[in-house]
Amino acid sequence: MTLPVGLLRVEVVNTRGQPVAGASVKVRVADTTPQAVACNTLTLPLGTTGVDGTVTVTAPYERYAVTVSSAGTTATAILLVTPTAQVVAPTPQGGRGSTALLPSPAQVTL
Repeated sequence: MTLPVGLLRVEVVNTRGQPVAGASVKVRVADTTPQAVACNTLTLPLGTTGVDGTVTVTAPYERYAVTVSSAGTTATAILLVTPTAQVVAPTPQGGRGSTALLPSPAQVTL
């Protein structure tokens, strides 16, 4: 059995669009199908962003809740990892959705 994987590449930026180095990044599966619900409680730390504000890992094609935090500020975005892109869902706070074609990172704003 082969599990297809893609890149989960996140760039954390501040409200001025500047990269945030040292931000903590965590993910959890955000799929609501019965088969995936058991995985939804598992949160995995991806580490911290580099000086360019990015962190990259390989991850199975899936929908993820990505939570970033730095200096007491936290933000969460829903990302869909596909073979060629990462799709960022609009946020309830009014953030717009976007598509980042790989190898470009998906942006999460703190």
